[in-house]
Formats: sequence, structure tokens, C-alpha cells
Amino acid sequence: MSSTHAHRRIPGRRFLRGIVAIAALSVLALSGASRANAAACQTTGPAAGPYTVTICLTAPLDGASVLGVTPVTATVSTSGTSPGVQKLFFYLDGQYVLTDYQTPYTFDIPTDQYVDGLKTIEAEAFMRDGYVTAPRASVTATFTNGVTT
Repeated sequence: MSSTHAHRRIPGRRFLRGIVAIAALSVLALSGASRANAAACQTTGPAAGPYTVTICLTAPLDGASVLGVTPVTATVSTSGTSPGVQKLFFYLDGQYVLTDYQTPYTFDIPTDQYVDGLKTIEAEAFMRDGYVTAPRASVTATFTNGVTT
């Protein structure tokens, strides 16, 4: 066959559907990955109070898989006439873990001391006037250390 008569195969519908399916799956995978890219924040304030409090869990990221010793970090910001933050309380699956009295609000959690699986990490601020932020800021993280019992 001469080079002038060579045939180029044009992609068929099946091939094009495959490309579209791969592109769609890529978008879904990327959108799921973006879930683990943001801090989880809650803004609240006393009903009659002149201020609001925003508490954010910045590490681990929401939806992350973690193992070993993992830092847990929270930030607090206020607007209005705030009395100031007295302390932060941290929780794991609703159970109290730790109190931190000063910034940076951070501690290391030994995830290998817990059974693997999806866990909820929460933080709440206790203000100097007695107000406690609610609801708590929270993230979910999957502990993946191979611990089954």
C-alpha cells in the first residue's frame, strides 16, 4: 500500500465513551481529594453577647488518613468585644482528650494507640466570661496503623 493510500483509524464511539468515563472518574477523584484540603470551622457566640468566636481545626485535614503520632491543631479568632479565650478542649469520638491553655493550640495524638477506623476529632473554646463555643469544630480522620483490637 502506498503512503498516499494509508488509512488512519478514526476513534469510534466506544473509544470516545471510554475517554469521557475516564475524565468523569478523574473529576470525581479530584473532588473527593479536595475534601481533605480545608480546615473545619465553626463560628458562634453568646446569644446576647457582643462578640463571635471562630474555631477551626487545621490539622489533621478533614477526611485525611493518618498514622503514628499526628499533630492536632486548632486556631481561634474573635470579632467584636471578646473577653478572650481561656482554654480549648479537644475530643476524640466525643470523649475528652486534652485541655490546652495557650496558643498555639496543638498537641500530638498517638493514633497507633487506637483501633483503626474513622474517628471524629473536635475542639471547643472556653471563653474568659464562661461562654463555651457550640457546636464544636470537627474533622474526621481515618486512623490507619493496622491496629484491630
